[in-house]
Order: sequence, then C-alpha cells, then structure tokens
Amino acid sequence: MRVPVSPHSSALGPVGEWPQSLRTLVELVLINPAPSALLWGETGTLIYNDGYATICGGKHPQVFGGSVRDARTDAWDFNGKMLANCRAGHPQVFQNAHFVLERDGLMRDSWFDLYYAPVGGGGGAYEGVMATVVEITDRVLAEQANAARATELAAKLNSGTRTRSGHALKSPNRRLAGDHGLPEQSVPEFTPAIFAVADRRGANRFELTNAL
Repeated sequence: MRVPVSPHSSALGPVGEWPQSLRTLVELVLINPAPSALLWGETGTLIYNDGYATICGGKHPQVFGGSVRDARTDAWDFNGKMLANCRAGHPQVFQNAHFVLERDGLMRDSWFDLYYAPVGGGGGAYEGVMATVVEITDRVLAEQANAARATELAAKLNSGTRTRSGHALKSPNRRLAGDHGLPEQSVPEFTPAIFAVADRRGANRFELTNAL
C-alpha cells in the first residue's frame, strides 16, 4: 500500500518531513503480512496496511492518516487507555477481544487477538504504538458451533428412560463423536439405562434402553 497521507490533513505533517524513525516504522507496518497499524502521538494517528484496511471496513480509507479517536469514537475508552499505557512503556495484549464491525455492509460479530507494542520516536521516548491484529472469528464461531452440537447431543443422550431395575453406566459416546466430527473430549459422558431380562433358560442379558 502506498502512503496516501495528505500533507495538509494528517497530524503527521508532510511525508518528506517525517523523522527517519517514523519512516522506518511505517515501512515495517506496510510490509507486515499480518494486519497491523501504527498509532502515532497522543491521539493515535493511524497508518495501517492492507490487512488492517479490511478490518476497518467501510471506514477505509477515510480513517487512514486520521486519529483513532475520531475513527472509533465508540471505542475511545479502550483505545485511549491502551495508547496511554503503551506510550508509558507498557505493552498490551488482549485475547479473544470481541467487536461488532461493519463488514460487507453488515454489522458482524468479530473476534481478535490484539498485540500492542510501544515504539519510539528517538531520544528514548515512546511516541506511538505498533498494533498487530490476528483475527480468530472463524475459530470462535467453529468452537461455538461445536459446543452447541455437543449440548444438543448431551440432551438427546440424557433423554433415555430408566427402569426400576436399571443400572447406571458412564462412558464417552465415541460413536456420536465420530459421526458428528466432534473431538471425543467435547462430548459429555452419558448414562444409558440398562435392564436385565430373563430369557427362557433363566439367564440374564442386558439391553441398552437408549441404544443407538
């Protein structure tokens, strides 16, 4: 991505007047294969790469070169504290962070792991923050779907009948786990009811009342 910062609209000023430290940091952001951004100064002037642009959704490219405070007024409490902490020299990590973002014209639940590192502007001071964003939305949705399926299966298993002479057995339902593509440990143990039935020779045999 080329740096589309207007010399007159950005708090960073003309690109030709940027200090070398800022130039280097911007280059690192732009070539980073992961979604990343540089937040510079007290209000977090935003410079980001193509991966981060997809997260901005309909706000891109208007927010490029502007303040993160203006870009996300609804999240300034979070971003403002993060920015202040990082500029004081304290890295920040937020895992499984949930946001509702406008994407493809719709408001969508999205989850991310966020990593914020203080970066300097020379002279030992921290002038900004390097943000790396790892989207985990697909993983979270898959985990939620698996949990819902496991809960549904557990409810079905626990709906079996038990007789007065029943005995309790506990066992992980390997068959259901395999049939539904779930890891075995995600399927709760179930308690099938069994009862003894005397055959004509007087021997006992056991049957599962909720056998599959």
